[in-house]
Amino acid sequence: MRDLKTLGGIRFVTSVDVDGYTTNSNYNNRIGQAGEFVFHFTGPLSFSNASDKITFDVIVDKDSSFQGLSLPLHPGKTTPVTVDRTTVDTVLGAAANGVISDYTQYAAVLDHAVKQAGTGATVKTYRHPYEPYAPIINQIGFMTQQNSALDGSYVEVANLVVNTSSGGGAGLVENSDFGERGSEITLTFEQFEVYKDVVVSFNFSVNGEAPSTHSFDRNQVNALLGKDTGKIETVDEMVTVLQSLINRPNTIIQNNGSGGILIKSDPAFDRKSGAGTGIGFTNIEVNIEPIARRNFLDVDIAANPQSIDSYLQYIEIVMQRTIDGAAALGSLLSRIDMQSSFAQTLIATIDKGVGRLVDADMNETSTRLKALQSQEQLGIQALQIANSDAQNILQLFR
Repeated sequence: MRDLKTLGGIRFVTSVDVDGYTTNSNYNNRIGQAGEFVFHFTGPLSFSNASDKITFDVIVDKDSSFQGLSLPLHPGKTTPVTVDRTTVDTVLGAAANGVISDYTQYAAVLDHAVKQAGTGATVKTYRHPYEPYAPIINQIGFMTQQNSALDGSYVEVANLVVNTSSGGGAGLVENSDFGERGSEITLTFEQFEVYKDVVVSFNFSVNGEAPSTHSFDRNQVNALLGKDTGKIETVDEMVTVLQSLINRPNTIIQNNGSGGILIKSDPAFDRKSGAGTGIGFTNIEVNIEPIARRNFLDVDIAANPQSIDSYLQYIEIVMQRTIDGAAALGSLLSRIDMQSSFAQTLIATIDKGVGRLVDADMNETSTRLKALQSQEQLGIQALQIANSDAQNILQLFR
């Protein structure tokens, strides 16, 4: 098994599917949420008299003191809002007689009032997040639209004053909520090994900016950590690897002290909060995946006749992988044969060349020897001539 699992927390392992493959998410990111709070409608609500009204202030997008921001903190934008008989008649029509009968009408009236005043907030109703997506009865929410040009994400109803014929605000109360800062994520570390020839790649992005692409392999891991195993075994080792890859300015990557890795944009430079913020990894890829995990001994057609198609598909995939592996080995064997033949030819050529060099040296030495021998013979002959007729030599000197 060459399974890299969660890649040290970068991704999630979701399941092992019917064909025996590990299903890994190809992303792991976090998106911020806008400031939002809910209340429950307790109407009906009546504005029978001309003097009936509800007044309150809406405060949006002030900075949070809990997000590590440097001082000063912005107090946000404050806008007064009034809901009266005119507001009700404008939204529901004069036939309503100033009466708000249900939560959908109340949400519509409040939403008109806060938007007409230019608060930067919105009022909405909710549905269940699963089919058939039925409405959540009597639930109404206030949420910042984050269009105030401020960095914060906050909504508050303050200074609420209720004066209605029905005697109450139909559930509306003073409340507030800060949005979440999405440019911060914590990875749950799990040790893993980067195997030979394995390449891991991913994209990283903050606050919707263009993602940067990164990759690493066994050699990089070993060089960074001073190892030869390719293993990333501790949080600090994973931090070292990520710090070497992600060089985005003002990005903090550190051990969170409790078995995780904290990655965030530095709040000293990035003061944004809410739905416009986010951080995380996308397009996570490992070049050896998907990995077959089914044991052949678990293939039991008699016990699982409904899985025959799945078994056949799995075996075909594994057989193809085996064929691909054999082809790769065959290619390597051919390359080895070629290298061996080349080496043998090279050795033979070198031997022949050395022989030629030796032959050349012997020829030169033999020629020089013959020349010396000829000189010796000439010298001896000259001496013989001189000894045989000394008078003739002396006559020459006279």
